[in-house]
Amino acid sequence: MIDKRIVKLLLDNKVFLKDKNTACYLTSPIGKTAELYLKPFKEILDSSFKWIKVIYKCENCRKQIGKYGLELKEIRDSLETQLDNNVLKEEMDKFLLSHNTLSLTTGSSLGLRSTPIEYSFIKGNIYLFSEGGEKFAHLLLSDKVCISIYDNYTGFNKLNGMQIKGKAEILD
Repeated sequence: MIDKRIVKLLLDNKVFLKDKNTACYLTSPIGKTAELYLKPFKEILDSSFKWIKVIYKCENCRKQIGKYGLELKEIRDSLETQLDNNVLKEEMDKFLLSHNTLSLTTGSSLGLRSTPIEYSFIKGNIYLFSEGGEKFAHLLLSDKVCISIYDNYTGFNKLNGMQIKGKAEILD
């Protein structure tokens, strides 16, 4: 049967989820088992439960789950209200100026590294100062980076953050 922790998560966040479009996927060896697993989701989420994908036990389940996740992201993005680019830039700048620590993720053929690091946001650029280390060894091999900046967690319905992917430049 479904893990009790998942049911608890749904019940604890039922009010928050009630007005959201929700989706899930599950893997099941046979169709009848899938209906048993879906029952708590349908009962708890009721009308907000919009999308479901049952992936039967197979050789490439992970690949199918990954594809479904990307399909859901496209659906979610199409439902979101798009901000005017100028308003979006102002909000992003305000968020970046109100924080000072990010998680910098770098990677190369040698591996991955994600490091919390202080930053300065000046005239549209994010500057980091560091003694070096593994994160900069990766930057010498690949300029691709991802950074995450977020508020402290105060509740599931109050998550605030930003993720930026791009290219880094090492300055002398």
